[in-house]
Amino acid sequence: MFRRILQAVSRFFQGLFGKVLGKPSADLEPNHPPLEESDYEFLYLQLLERVHQGWDAYRIKPYLESLLERSSEAQWVAWVQRFGDRLLASSSPNPELASRMFKLGTLDTGELGKVSQEYANQLLSQNPVVPQEFIPPSEEVQTLFEQGNQQYSQGLYQAAIASYDRAIALRPDLGEIWTNRGLALNQLQQYEEALANYDRALALKPDFYTALSNRGMTLKNLGRYQEALFSYDRAITAYPDFFDPWLNRGNILMALKEYQEAIASYDRAIALQIDRIEPWLAKANLLTYIRSYEAAIAMWDKVLSMQPDNAVAWTRRGGCLFYLERYPEAVESCDKALNIESSNEEAMSFRSKSLVKISARNAEETSE
Repeated sequence: MFRRILQAVSRFFQGLFGKVLGKPSADLEPNHPPLEESDYEFLYLQLLERVHQGWDAYRIKPYLESLLERSSEAQWVAWVQRFGDRLLASSSPNPELASRMFKLGTLDTGELGKVSQEYANQLLSQNPVVPQEFIPPSEEVQTLFEQGNQQYSQGLYQAAIASYDRAIALRPDLGEIWTNRGLALNQLQQYEEALANYDRALALKPDFYTALSNRGMTLKNLGRYQEALFSYDRAITAYPDFFDPWLNRGNILMALKEYQEAIASYDRAIALQIDRIEPWLAKANLLTYIRSYEAAIAMWDKVLSMQPDNAVAWTRRGGCLFYLERYPEAVESCDKALNIESSNEEAMSFRSKSLVKISARNAEETSE
């Protein structure tokens, strides 16, 4: 029944858009009649089919915009609510449809996706899917997976992909393999293919937080920051104590100039793993960038307590002291940096400027 509906949807869309080669001129703009209930259902099921086929938010958005040309977002949301109410009242559960609605909500599709996911959660809790008994991977699959991981750690990304491919040929239902294959592709800068691998993993397990977090990283590499942020948020929702998405979420928010939110994300990462230097370093850089120099110095001091030979930290600390007109301390900090890295031009510059300021200050005091 579901397949027949989708076939009908396909025919409907071919008739609707099949002959459109470009946007018509204003005087030829078609005057579409209001959508009826059956039209909404056809179009919505087509949208869900594309989600099921693995379309990500980047591909879904233009398609969704074409739907909103026929009806407003508010009208679509109202229809989804009516549709969802009918599904909840039905005596015939449809877990496949509910799963597609849930996945739509993971793709940053606005209020339409949010409402779809809310109804999906109700449908899945009303008629929970009985999970199939998990079959542990064979020894051969485990060996291939570990071999791929070892090759990845050695920087042999193509070889790792080949190992993962052999494992996938035997067990295509293991999201962990798809996720690690995506990581290897990310390292090779094959970002779109990496996203497709993460999506395969998420199709198998929608709340797989590692795949969601890695997906965010790849989207960041593509410069698609809002989508990356959404993916990190999904990872955090699935596993609130996961360090990586909190740290990377902070980096995205900094790039988006949402500085206070970025600091909050770094603080959460610090709370989760206080001994990891990365969030301390990121927060110190952010505070330096926004000229909160006193707070930044405290962060640089923390970084240096963990990594005393960090020349960059000594340099940035010296820069903060310079801007606070604490010139002798700035010189001392820059000297520390230069003892570690004698060619550090930034440290040389701050040291030189600080010495000039000290000399000028001494001259003023002498002339008084």
